[in-house]
Amino acid sequence: MGREGYCQGANVMNHTEKREFLDTAGLAVLEVDDKRSKDLIVKYPRGIHIYHQPLDEILKASNIFVITSLSRLSEVANIVIASEKQRHLRGLFVHINVEPSFMNKIFDDAKIRITEKVIMHSNLELPNRVLKAWQTGSQEELIAEATVVVNDLFVRDCALNSWRIPFDMLPSLAKIPPEERSNFELDEDGSYIYWPSADIHLDMEVLRAAVDKERQDKLNYERVIYDQYFGVAVALVRKAHNIRQTDIVGISERHIRRIERGERPKLETLRKLAQAHGMNLNDYLEEIAQTVSKLKESTSLS
Repeated sequence: MGREGYCQGANVMNHTEKREFLDTAGLAVLEVDDKRSKDLIVKYPRGIHIYHQPLDEILKASNIFVITSLSRLSEVANIVIASEKQRHLRGLFVHINVEPSFMNKIFDDAKIRITEKVIMHSNLELPNRVLKAWQTGSQEELIAEATVVVNDLFVRDCALNSWRIPFDMLPSLAKIPPEERSNFELDEDGSYIYWPSADIHLDMEVLRAAVDKERQDKLNYERVIYDQYFGVAVALVRKAHNIRQTDIVGISERHIRRIERGERPKLETLRKLAQAHGMNLNDYLEEIAQTVSKLKESTSLS
């Protein structure tokens, strides 16, 4: 296969394999930007097809992202317009590298509409987070970015849907003093937003449920079921590895008991649990998930 306009950092696929990928649920990225390619490609997850020229075969993919700069927007315009018409455009990331006051004129000349799928950015953190979420199929579960405007929290998930959440709509948010509301941290992969001063973690599901009553009711129900099995599973896995509640570094025995009774642990706590079991987080969660499945099966049979 020739290398014209196509590369994949992890492995090289032959022409037939590439077309088969694009004809199914392919994730394709067209990146036409200035002197930033190496930084971005190194961080691309495996399985994402990267193009550096606006080739028509990109349009065979069902999920298309375009990464460019304002100064080179016209070079990708045909792909952007065509993929948007197909409803396959998932995101257009535009690096602001010229005077922002000319932005509307540049978009007008390229005949590209500024929609919710158009994201202006100043560094590679945002597009990388979004692409990793799509590669794992968790784009609606992870947070792409967030900002605070007076009394509202604005959040965008990695599917690039946006929400406005008033701070007084969630009891946990309402506890945060106004002067501390902008002092939050976004987890590297977008799993949660964290306010250190109030020790509050909120994920996308909780935030979305705050403005969606039906989703909130469903979340509360699922949480009860989830907690019921999760705590038991944590205890069973711990005992299967011959680990006592007092053996887990960084987590008190009392905290372990609360988790095993159904309290939802934070991500950092799960990492400590995984480490105590001599496992990485993914493997630990996989064993927990398998144990939960067995518990549900035994419950349904009884």
